[in-house]
Amino acid sequence: MTFEIKAGRAWEVCKKSGDWMIVDLGFSSKNPTCGVWTSAGNARVAKFGDTVDAVIRAAGLTNSQPLNLLIEAPLSVAFDKRGNPTGRSCDYQGDESREWFLKAGPMMIIAADRLLQKLQDNRIQRDVRLFEGFVSFKCKRKDCKGDTTPQIADELSRIQNDVRLNKKDLSHIKDVLKLKHAVYNPDQVRIICPEEIKPIDDGNVFSAFRLAKWDLRIPPVIFPLPYTCACPKTDAKK
Repeated sequence: MTFEIKAGRAWEVCKKSGDWMIVDLGFSSKNPTCGVWTSAGNARVAKFGDTVDAVIRAAGLTNSQPLNLLIEAPLSVAFDKRGNPTGRSCDYQGDESREWFLKAGPMMIIAADRLLQKLQDNRIQRDVRLFEGFVSFKCKRKDCKGDTTPQIADELSRIQNDVRLNKKDLSHIKDVLKLKHAVYNPDQVRIICPEEIKPIDDGNVFSAFRLAKWDLRIPPVIFPLPYTCACPKTDAKK
């Protein structure tokens, strides 16, 4: 039997559609900058190479359930008619933006491409469905406590009781937990279907892996809700 790496579908974003693995990608040569959560264990932080190995192991399990791989990184890209990178409609929320081609976005695409290349080079034992996670537009207040839920706060507390974590580690773990709770709770998720993702300027949107000659469709984008807090906008930078 031949198994595939393919884009997931919006209706598959639910707890029972398969085994879930959620990765908040990082791309450091020395530090554990990836957040990782699987339905078989707790959230943790890991180095990039260890994260790739964990995904390969999960895809190599003989299981009738597909592996739903949710990656917090841009998995689609947009270019205008002149060939210049442009924003995707999902890159904007109100007056805030996180365009895929700015800051760490391109590096995360390289990291995701490397992960999937390694996955393709190994013998997977079940279908792997891809989903894009989008955890952004966070409050900048250092004392903000409104960017999470009581359930996520409890889970973070349990993890901290077992492992000493710094602020950066907590940020990665919090992001994967937000995505987990979004998938598991239909009232806490906003799903953007591939056909809803449009370029801001006239042009085209396509899979980020088309740049590497992969013939993959655009995966849906998963936003955890609430993805903004109730802090006053005037105090957002305190």
